[in-house]
Amino acid sequence: MADNEQDIIKKFKISKHHIQPWQAKAQEHIIRKRIKELGANSYNMMLPETRVLPFVLHPEEKINGIVYGRYSQDAISGEKIIGRGTLVATTKRVLLIDRKPLFSKNNEISYGVISGISSSEVALVINMTLYTRVGNINLRTYNPKCAHKFVEAIEDKVFSTEQRKQTDD
Repeated sequence: MADNEQDIIKKFKISKHHIQPWQAKAQEHIIRKRIKELGANSYNMMLPETRVLPFVLHPEEKINGIVYGRYSQDAISGEKIIGRGTLVATTKRVLLIDRKPLFSKNNEISYGVISGISSSEVALVINMTLYTRVGNINLRTYNPKCAHKFVEAIEDKVFSTEQRKQTDD
């Protein structure tokens, strides 16, 4: 974490486990700066999924990848859930966030259950599939920079998790 981020966290006394509403402004500044670096555009910055990130992320988590778009999720029960939201890859977990008025969905996916990710690009559209043991998530986006950085973040984390498992055996 950069020195200025540490100063902001100290100034607003951001706790390690739970963020208070009055602390969210400092955390929001750090998060917005990070997702801009990852390729989010001005439209993405206005979405409700972006505004809720300070309350969903733990203060010690860092965003490694983020992608916005339409998704379809295979539920364990066999049904398909369709919506518009964002996938966030952090240092500890992957989040699927879908916010609407009077509706909020936050799914947390551990890197231990992720088996891989694939992406394909056709003209301006990038289709991604996150393969997990609890059901796959397909997402369609129009932001190639976010998509490529998200895929890279997932591949790095899944590969490092697999390497750790092999050295433990």
